[in-house]
Amino acid sequence: MQPDVWDVPGAQWRPVDARLARVRLINLYLVCVPLAGVAALLAVWWWGQRFAWLIAALALALLILRTVAIVRAVKVWAYAETDEHLLVRHGIWTRRLSIVPYGRLQYLDVTADPVSRVYRLATLVLHTAAATTDATVPGLSPQAATELRDRLAEVSGARTEGL
Repeated sequence: MQPDVWDVPGAQWRPVDARLARVRLINLYLVCVPLAGVAALLAVWWWGQRFAWLIAALALALLILRTVAIVRAVKVWAYAETDEHLLVRHGIWTRRLSIVPYGRLQYLDVTADPVSRVYRLATLVLHTAAATTDATVPGLSPQAATELRDRLAEVSGARTEGL
């Protein structure tokens, strides 16, 4: 049996908060439901009621698929800290494992949109010199995000002092 490429030996994976799914679903519905309504109204105006039902059915099907995808995606999102790296894994269709060396961190952001603030969740965004770095840890409590940010800032500062 081959080793799992998505697992790192010795890493203790921490899942993101399950409330992240609710936050992402609310954000999705806040955008998609009004847009689907406008699309249905425009379809009635341009092509008649039959096409409005078709547009509404397609929008509903896409919304259901996206809802399932969001719930599943949140379940697989996790992060781990090792002695030298921060590991972030996510994705259900295209799985992704990002390994960010502490010495490469340039700065860290903690962000929260309005819905996340209602649910008391924050996102930690790691920035490196590489333009393609995708190291984002969503679904953290504000306290956990702040603690992780401070820990990473301290460790990365110690790793880059000699450069």
